Amino acid sequence: MASFDPLLGQLVSHVHDPTRDINTIPRCSVYNSVAQTITTGGFATLNFNSEHKDTDNMHDTGSNTSRITIKYPGSYMLSVHVVFDVNGTGRRIVAIKKNGADFSGNSSEVMVNTNGGYTMFDYNRSFDFVVGDYLEVQVYHTKGSNLDVLGAASGDNQTTFFQLTWLGR
Repeated sequence: MASFDPLLGQLVSHVHDPTRDINTIPRCSVYNSVAQTITTGGFATLNFNSEHKDTDNMHDTGSNTSRITIKYPGSYMLSVHVVFDVNGTGRRIVAIKKNGADFSGNSSEVMVNTNGGYTMFDYNRSFDFVVGDYLEVQVYHTKGSNLDVLGAASGDNQTTFFQLTWLGR
């Protein structure tokens, strides 16, 4: 059965689940309220202490704040937006982890903005997940000293966020 998905702006095919309506579709969107300082030369897992929305208790702001955990099986749209603070030196890499490990080659090097602006990374892709799978975002840089990944308090409406939206089974 195909239907129009307003979140994706396109027709999608999925198995209808009569127990889910628009208000209970599993979706989780998280962010950090402050910048997170990342040490140069090593991967760091991003923490998310705040939620825009969490309809299925997929995220906990008290423990394992880096994780979004699948509570309902199916296909999900994974979206990540990472904002590195202004600095044009070195490399930037963003990696998506599933159950603590790399999956599907989801590690990308980001072109560093050398024109005095933020370096940003955007990622959107659908995946199938089972109950208990958890996802995390890791970042890496080689600036030579600490570099911030921006949070909501950073201003300029440049906030790093991480979200999953259920698409169907």
